[in-house]
Amino acid sequence: MSRKVPHHKRYLDKKEEWENTKYSDEFISKKGRCIDKLEKDAFYELCNQEEIFENVVEIGIGNGRLIPTYKGLTNKLYGVDISMNLLSEVKKHAVGNSVQCRTVCATAEKLPFNTETFDLIINSRMLQHCLDWKIALESICSVSKRDSTFILMVYNMFSLFGFIRYFHNFYANLIDCLLNKNKTNIRKKFKGHFNNIYDIRRELKKNGFIIVKCKGAVFFPVEKISEAKLEKHDILITKVIHAFERISAIWPFKYFCGRLLILAIRKDVI
Repeated sequence: MSRKVPHHKRYLDKKEEWENTKYSDEFISKKGRCIDKLEKDAFYELCNQEEIFENVVEIGIGNGRLIPTYKGLTNKLYGVDISMNLLSEVKKHAVGNSVQCRTVCATAEKLPFNTETFDLIINSRMLQHCLDWKIALESICSVSKRDSTFILMVYNMFSLFGFIRYFHNFYANLIDCLLNKNKTNIRKKFKGHFNNIYDIRRELKKNGFIIVKCKGAVFFPVEKISEAKLEKHDILITKVIHAFERISAIWPFKYFCGRLLILAIRKDVI
């Protein structure tokens, strides 16, 4: 039985939030460029295959920054995002990489496509922003064809960055709870849900997918380095980051990276 789709009001609030977000600005700073490169390098390695896919969709495409990493897999693409402002930037990346792209403004929890439509589905750093990530994943898997491929990147709960974020959030909310008599007004400093390999594997299997490859990226918590320190100790910190990145290729360290990159195939094994 399908899960209930989140309330429309909450969806509108989330849409307004993303319409006002300057997503591209996150990758202008030195730290942002570093994270962008680490993610793209890992994504490109996962997408480096000879097969050409006819019907491809990236759900949560944002501004289209990942198009260069998978442009060799297709020349036609559907780009789905909740924000019209972000979708307006996608065309630039698509044209620059010789990819025909049709953009669709929609939520992942309720996609405007028929079932069994796409040969390849790409989803990057989006599940954490969904009101219910399990509903979103179920919806995404429903538009895949049999024997289709799913390339997924998620924030990893079992990473140093994930642990820091979790405990920071926990203690911030605990302090608010203790100081604030009206507990319904507890502020949420951190938003979103970080995943882990066990939850992802279980939910993918429920929807007919099996994981055939898993890769880690951003092992060192770059997000927690201040911009000032990165500027001052650029060479040293860069060497440390790349040293940790080489470690992430070794089992089982890949499961403790800041990002999990997963390649799954639909085999309808339930």
